[in-house]
Amino acid sequence: MRVQIEHLYKSFEESKAAVHDFNLRAEDGEFVTMLGPSGCGKSTTMLMIAGIHEVSKGSIYFDDDLMNYVHPKDRNIGMVFQNPALYPNMNVLQNISFPLRNLKVPKKEAEQRAKDAAEIVQMSDFLKRKPRQLSGGQQQRVALARALVKRPRLLLLDEPLSSLDARLRMSLREEIRRIQKSLGITTIMVTHDQEEAMSMSDRIAVMNNGVLQQFGTPDELYNNPVNWFVAQFLGMPAMNRLECHWERPGCSIHVAGTPDVLTLPAELAVSGNIVANQRLLLGFRPHQAKLASNGKGGAKPSLGAKISMIEFTGREKLLHLVAGEQEIKMYADLSDAVSEGDEVRLEVAHFRYLFDAESEQNLMVKEDTHEALAIQEEGRMAVAR
Repeated sequence: MRVQIEHLYKSFEESKAAVHDFNLRAEDGEFVTMLGPSGCGKSTTMLMIAGIHEVSKGSIYFDDDLMNYVHPKDRNIGMVFQNPALYPNMNVLQNISFPLRNLKVPKKEAEQRAKDAAEIVQMSDFLKRKPRQLSGGQQQRVALARALVKRPRLLLLDEPLSSLDARLRMSLREEIRRIQKSLGITTIMVTHDQEEAMSMSDRIAVMNNGVLQQFGTPDELYNNPVNWFVAQFLGMPAMNRLECHWERPGCSIHVAGTPDVLTLPAELAVSGNIVANQRLLLGFRPHQAKLASNGKGGAKPSLGAKISMIEFTGREKLLHLVAGEQEIKMYADLSDAVSEGDEVRLEVAHFRYLFDAESEQNLMVKEDTHEALAIQEEGRMAVAR
């Protein structure tokens, strides 16, 4: 089933919209994640899709059917929440089959469908157990089976893994993705965990302050973010941010608080309405920089910095550095002989992330994203007003 959301708004107060002009299209069988910090509007949007919250303005379509005024029980959706909310007095089989009672499914058929759903989530050996006899991961599997037993057209997942420990989260997210692909069911998930979103999704909708910032594949969002918010929200550790200004428009940038000038590669030099001394933000991820040989700049432009702390991560070292008054994180090989307090020079190997300091829009985005940038900026300004 296809889900089409057009110009969706939700207001709880007259003066402020919790969701502002939200547009999204999830294709049949696609796994889409709404990602963003707490309070960004992602759960509110999901509850409107489910029919639990009324739509203030805009439209929600399932295929070609308008859902705005359809009761939640008539939308044929399955939902899984952070808390599995299993009935403690019922065993696994009874918990899974419970939704079918409300649908007046014959008892024998309901029991068989519950067994089939339990097999899908690999819980067939635990049908007689009560929830208290299950681990957290097993309880969430039962909750997933309970959502699937109705054979819904749409599966909604509201932070289903956030209450589990790291090992269980990794195991269950692989299982959810496997099940979703095998059933071919359209799925929309809400999470604030960018690792979950990146590993599970076909496409991700990044939200902030009720506004959709960017919608695309994990690769598109990671490598070609349209603005600073998207850039820093994806990736761990977070992207480095250096305040700069143009030294020579379109050719080189001067890093604030340092004597260093970084020359842009010719193929990436920015053209357009760039003026001398324009304030910029240079972004690069910790793995997109390396130490210059012998602490000296080589053929590539380099930046001087001082090591303030070193973290051992197993495969490598995470260096915390200071350039002027700006903090930087980067990875170094275990074989690199560096110590806290050392003065080093680092080479930035990636210049895809260069932002205007005022608008925070990425000046390096592809041409086909400029229209999206304009729409997002209009929404951001409207929310600010």
